[in-house]
This record gives sequence, C-alpha cells and structure tokens, in this order.
Amino acid sequence: MFKTTLRACRLDRSTAARSWAPRFGLVLGSCLLVVGLGVGDVEAAAGRALETPDQYKIFVMNADGSGQTKLTRTRMEEYDPAWSPDGTKIAFSAFSGRASERGQIFVMNADGSGRTRLTSNPKDNFGPTWSPDGTKIAFTRGANLHADIYVMNADGTGQTNLTQRSGDDRDPAWSPDGTKIAYATNGIGTYEVYVMNADGSGQTNLTAEMNYAASEPTWSPDGTKIAFTSYAGGANQSTEIYVMNADGGAKAMVTNSPEAFEFQPAWAPDGAKIAFARSTFSRSAGDDTEIFVMTPAGRGRIRLTNTSLESLYPVWSPDGTRIALTRHSVCRVPRVVGRSLAASRTLIRASNCSVGRVRYRPSKRRRGTVLQQSWRPGMLLFAGDPVALVVSR
Repeated sequence: MFKTTLRACRLDRSTAARSWAPRFGLVLGSCLLVVGLGVGDVEAAAGRALETPDQYKIFVMNADGSGQTKLTRTRMEEYDPAWSPDGTKIAFSAFSGRASERGQIFVMNADGSGRTRLTSNPKDNFGPTWSPDGTKIAFTRGANLHADIYVMNADGTGQTNLTQRSGDDRDPAWSPDGTKIAYATNGIGTYEVYVMNADGSGQTNLTAEMNYAASEPTWSPDGTKIAFTSYAGGANQSTEIYVMNADGGAKAMVTNSPEAFEFQPAWAPDGAKIAFARSTFSRSAGDDTEIFVMTPAGRGRIRLTNTSLESLYPVWSPDGTRIALTRHSVCRVPRVVGRSLAASRTLIRASNCSVGRVRYRPSKRRRGTVLQQSWRPGMLLFAGDPVALVVSR
C-alpha cells in the first residue's frame, strides 16, 4: 500500500540522492518522503471489478475538486495518469503486486473503458507522458535506481531508449511544441532537471547551480517556463515548487511551507494555475496528502481534495475542465446493526469495504441479526478494509 512517511532531513549536493523509485519511492536525501507500495494482487480477470485493501486507483474530478469519480477497478495498483492531447485517452502505470512482475504502461478511454496494455518488459515501466501531437508516449524504464527515458508509439510499438546513460533518468515531460523533453537525472551525483531534444540528443542541465536536488519538471503551455520540485534549503526542511525559464534562468521558489512537502506540479492548459500535491504528517492525524491549485506565482492556493488519504499525481485534461489523479480507493462504513447477516454482507461489500470476522453471541434478538459492528457508520476506511460483526444466535 501507499504509506507516506515524512521526516525532516538535510538535502544537499554532497549527501543527497533523490529519486522517484519505481512504484512510488521518493527519496530526498536519505529520508525525506517515502511513498511505498505494498503487496497487491494479480490483475483481475476480465469483467471482474475486484480490489484489495490499500490500493491506489485512477480518479478524475472537475477542476474545482467536485465530482470525484473512480476510473479503474482491478486488483492492480494504478497510478501516474496522463491525458492524451485530444482528451479521449488516459495512459497510466499499473503494478500487479507479484514480486516476479514489474510495473507496466496501460492506456484506457477517458471514462475508464477499453483498457489496453502497452508494455511487457521485465523492468519497471512508469511515468507515461504524451507527445503534443498524440502519436508518441515517453516513459521511464529501469530497476534499482538505474532507469532511462524511453519513447514509443501510442500503440506501444517502436520502444526506443533516448538517454542510454549510467544513472537514473525519469520524470519525462514533453515541451508544448514537441521538440524537447525535460526530465530528471542523477548522472552527476544528485538529481537535476535536464532538457534534451525529442530524439535524445542535446542533453542540457538546467539546474546545475542549485545546491539541492531537482525533479518533476512540467512545462508551461506556452513553453517559456518549467515548474519543478526541489528542496527549500536553510531552516526549511521541506520540498517546494519552483518555476524557472525554459533555458534554466530566473529560478523562483513559489511555495514556502516549512510544515509540509509540496511536489508534483502540473501546469493548467491555460497557464493560469498549477496543480500540485501537498503532504503533511502528524503523530495524531497520520498521513494527509491532498491536491491543491495555485497561480504560477504561488498565490491563491485552493485545496481540491479532502479525503484524509493520499491523493497524488494531478494532471489536467487538455480543455482544463478536469483533473485526473491517483488516490486511495475508499469505503464508507454502512450502518448494519439490526439487519440480517446476509443483508449486512451485501451492504458492506457494496460500500467497497469487506466483511471481517463474524462472531456469534446468544441473544434474544432474531437469529442471524447483527448486534454490533466494528466501525462507526459513516466512517471512511481504505477500500477493502474489514468490518467485523457480532451476530445473534
């Protein structure tokens, strides 16, 4: 499952190694943010909508955060959504949970139908991003913090390694005109944001003068700016969002939240907003990672999700009306006390929870009636979490 652990630690050029490890390991320095994916299960048989606890799924919502709708319903972990330029398709990554298997790239219709697998490779394949003309998809392929940027045709054919270098290359992002790809690499010891031509040539470091790791580049719609994630520095032990010119000049930190980690920027199609993930952690409340939007200058921030669960990887639809994201599938505990065991099981499963341990107790109530349930009605749990029952006999 996704478990987000936030710890303060220093990140600088001499000690830091930053990477989005396959299946969600973000390491800033040695400890900053870890989003680890646990054991899932094999892909569900065709036509079955089965899920296991603590899985991440692809959701879509309106640009104001309303209308959150789940698009994927299999036993796989599904993440990294990316809209096609015409808005009809969403590419994404998925992982079965088997130790012998790796993450692969899939594509589906924007309503979640028509799921098709594009890669079948023994290494991890993740982070798809469409070319502006919709004919190609760039993505990351690798293992053990050694990955390269690949490109393939939109149907999965013609998979080609663009970077072919030692180290770890990831987070590809096409420029709006399709001529360049920005990405992150640790080729010189810590992660930097690079840009290259769409054929892999002309690899240029844009963040060489920064003292801290940089990653997750995203282009402004007019191609003049790049937003990215880096460490804030000084007493601020958090990650923040930066904006720079497309040539690496005029870098500016546009968020400043010492109490949180802000990352995964995504520029809106009209250039007026940047969506991003914001993660906090407390011993009392636990993890809380939600999606926000703000202006490119960091002003007017608005919270879009409020699930008390992790919501990650925001990406705008081409028309700017919707945002796809990755988040926990949740269940809302139904009230089943006083109902029959059979009816209670049906309600619990319909709510996306699972039926936990059933214990029987002598009672004057009608045999098979639920006397107690383990969670308060209306409470939000992770999808598949069990609701234990005490039943009369």
